[in-house]
Amino acid sequence: MTDVPGLILVTAHADCAPVFLLDEKRRAIGLLHAGWRGILAGVIESGLAVLSSEFESSKSDVRAAIGPTISPERYEVSRDLADQFRERIGGEVVLERDGSPHLDLYLCIRLILERQGVIAGSISDRPPCTFDSRRFSSYRRDQDHTTGMITFFTIL
Repeated sequence: MTDVPGLILVTAHADCAPVFLLDEKRRAIGLLHAGWRGILAGVIESGLAVLSSEFESSKSDVRAAIGPTISPERYEVSRDLADQFRERIGGEVVLERDGSPHLDLYLCIRLILERQGVIAGSISDRPPCTFDSRRFSSYRRDQDHTTGMITFFTIL
C-alpha cells in the first residue's frame, strides 16, 4: 500500500490473482497477491483495512481490478479446501465439475470486496484465465516449467 507517487508495488503470480486497489480521492493504492491461502487468511480484508487506517480511505471510494487468474473450470481443489471456502465465503464459490469441487478465485475476491463495502460497479469484470491463455503463466498448466508473472502498480 502506498500514497507515494513513483513508488512501484510488485507481486508475483502464476494462477493466483493480482488485486489492484485504488482510492483516487486519497491518491492511495494497494496491490495484493490473492491465492487460496491468502484469501482464507484475509488478505483482501487486510488490504482494505490498511487503506482505511493508513490513508483514511472509505471502502465505498475504492475501485478494484482483479487481474488474470485461473478459472473455476480449471481449478480443481480438495473436498476439504472446498468446504473451507463454502464455510468462509459461501457455497457459490465452489462448483462441482465431473464429481470434483472447483474453486472460483475471482468470485471469492469479488464477494469479499462487496461484503467489505466496495461498490459492485467499482470492481472489474472477470479476467482471462491463466490456464487457458498462453499469454499468461499457469502453474497448473506448466508445473515446474512455469515462468511466473509479475504485476506492478504505481501512482504517477
